[in-house]
Amino acid sequence: MNRRRRILASTGAAVLLTGGAAAESAQAWPWSATVTVTGTAGCTQLGGALAITGRATLDGQTFQNTVLTNNNRYSVTLTNVRASGSPRAWMQITCAAPDGHVSQGWTDMYRPAVGSTITRNF
Repeated sequence: MNRRRRILASTGAAVLLTGGAAAESAQAWPWSATVTVTGTAGCTQLGGALAITGRATLDGQTFQNTVLTNNNRYSVTLTNVRASGSPRAWMQITCAAPDGHVSQGWTDMYRPAVGSTITRNF
């Protein structure tokens, strides 16, 4: 009986430690190169579900995400944001047909001091 308790206790401790490490690594900090850009997409024909594609190119790498939404918002996660310098990403946000609206432009990229999200509205 004692042996079973020790095994259960050590298994529970391992699960807690592993879960704690996973939760911590999901947090973004200034030393993390992963940043999510989110904001309004600028779609003009709203009123139902709409596929919005966000695409960002930074330092030769392209990141893309498509969301089905009815709130005119997009998000793209980049995993290569440099800690120094002034990196800029070329962003293109496309609203699916029948809207077809395309917004694009340069976005200053940085690693937020807290969290992992920066906002860029189109």
